[in-house]
Amino acid sequence: MVLAVLLGLGALGVVLALQVSDLFELDRHALPKELALHLTALLCLVVLLPRWERIRLGVVDLLLVAWAGWSALSALLATNHWLALRAWGISFSGVVVFLAARDAAREGAGLLTVRLLTVAGTVAALTGLAQAYGLDWELLAGERAPGGTMGNRNFLAHLGVIVIPMTILAWYGGRRTRTPGAVALALITGAVVLSRSRAAWLALAAVLATAGAAWLWARRRQGRTGWRPAPILAAMAVGTALALL
Repeated sequence: MVLAVLLGLGALGVVLALQVSDLFELDRHALPKELALHLTALLCLVVLLPRWERIRLGVVDLLLVAWAGWSALSALLATNHWLALRAWGISFSGVVVFLAARDAAREGAGLLTVRLLTVAGTVAALTGLAQAYGLDWELLAGERAPGGTMGNRNFLAHLGVIVIPMTILAWYGGRRTRTPGAVALALITGAVVLSRSRAAWLALAAVLATAGAAWLWARRRQGRTGWRPAPILAAMAVGTALALL
């Protein structure tokens, strides 16, 4: 539970962290977000280290740890150590966050973690939509709008595409109310459409195709899966239609 809350608050911190500065437009958004990521990873390490003996690393976890170690060696041999260390720090913190999320799932807080992450993604989409519909705030980047608090419309769109399958898993897998998931899907889809990010649109098509293939495969093997794509597609269609209108 503690790790789930830390990850949720950390994700929200990454989304909202930004500053007014004379730095390059992207850096004044990126640097505070990187700091929020590192602080989240540090707090997760504080929770994980006392119980490191109980942490079980699977194949994926070990490969990620090996990748972080290899990246550290690459950073040591790099020509520009500042850029290399900055990049490696993001990679390392990302691995820590991944391990923390896996541990939270093993404790039974996986669904809570995913739902909190979808909340952060929805907040990011809301800031992008607000900027698209006229919000003029000095903290938001005027160029590459509507990026919202992400500072760049492409970054916002890519985050949205990442969050969409998480939203589907978080709110459409059980029998409880799906209203929060439908609202989140509509908002995020609308932000992705208004971003005009062709790379994100292609990624979204790939996500939907992959999810559809997985659903058909599960239905063929298990019969009725309890998943219905119609409500999911309807929520996304509503978000698309509202954005276009």
